[in-house]
Amino acid sequence: MPEDVTVDLSGLENLKRIIRSGNRFIREGYTQWAAIYRADQRLRYVKYSRGGGDWAPLSPATLARRKKGKRKNLKLTQAPKILVDKAIMLSALETRFSKKKGQFEKELPDHSGIEVGYGGPGRYPKGGPTVADVASFHQKGGPNLPQRKVIDKPSAKAESRMAEVMTVKLAQAAGESNA
Repeated sequence: MPEDVTVDLSGLENLKRIIRSGNRFIREGYTQWAAIYRADQRLRYVKYSRGGGDWAPLSPATLARRKKGKRKNLKLTQAPKILVDKAIMLSALETRFSKKKGQFEKELPDHSGIEVGYGGPGRYPKGGPTVADVASFHQKGGPNLPQRKVIDKPSAKAESRMAEVMTVKLAQAAGESNA
């Protein structure tokens, strides 16, 4: 489910070597990338859960179930939020990676990037599916489940911030390797 970002490093063998060496500055950059990405996706999730995106509205059956009191924390003055019944998927998008249920962050084995999204063994209550499975169900949709992308490409603002971070980290790494 993570989005791949590919950068052509041909002709930049020194930087390529630095990146693939697991340099501490590059790793710091990846950690910052992950935080920026999660924050961006969290903002998107909150906006879409309130009807501000392209997620399908809740079905009449879901609305009826919620009105019957199955969801006690729903205020009558609020519009029902989409995919926030227990807020488990939303909480996995907290900016800081803390191995919370459903959070996933892993540096690629060759140190060329980082994967961020939903993952791990964390399950919904009562032995239900994993958080990653539920996120995948919604990401793909199905015959009776509308597709609601819970992970998407970063916004232009997040991409710009990620580029700024890595520009600084690459300069720091290059300076360290030339010292």
